[in-house]
Amino acid sequence: MDYYNCLRNQLNCEYAFSNQGICIKKMQEGYAQVEKTVKKEDLDIDRTPNNSLYFHLANAACTAAAASHGYNAETVSFSFTLLNNAHVDDRLTADAREMLQLQPIRVFDFKITDQKGTLICNGTFTMNQTCVAI
Repeated sequence: MDYYNCLRNQLNCEYAFSNQGICIKKMQEGYAQVEKTVKKEDLDIDRTPNNSLYFHLANAACTAAAASHGYNAETVSFSFTLLNNAHVDDRLTADAREMLQLQPIRVFDFKITDQKGTLICNGTFTMNQTCVAI
C-alpha cells in the first residue's frame, strides 16, 4: 500500500470525518477528493442542507490535501460561495487543490459538485501547517 493510501485510511478513521459521513476517496500531494451523501439529518427546517454541511465537506477536502504533505494543518480563514442547493440522497464530491505555498501557510481552492456534475459551492481555505507529523 502506498503512502497516500495509508494516509487516506488513517484519516478516514478520524472521528470528525467518519462521524459526519465524509469519506476520503483520493489523495495525492496537494490534492484530495472527499464524498458524502446528503441525509435528512443534514437539512434545515426549510428542507435544504444546512450550510455547515458544505463547510465540513470543504474543510475535510482541504484538510486532507494539506495532510498529504505529512503534517497537520489548521484552518486560518475560509470563504465559500453557495451557488446551488443539494437534496437528500445527492452524492456530493469536494475536490481541494493546493494553489499557493508560503511556509507555513498553504492556500487551497475547492469545489463541491453533485453526482450530475452540478457545481454546488466553491471557495478557498487558508491553512497553517503545523510542525506535528501525522
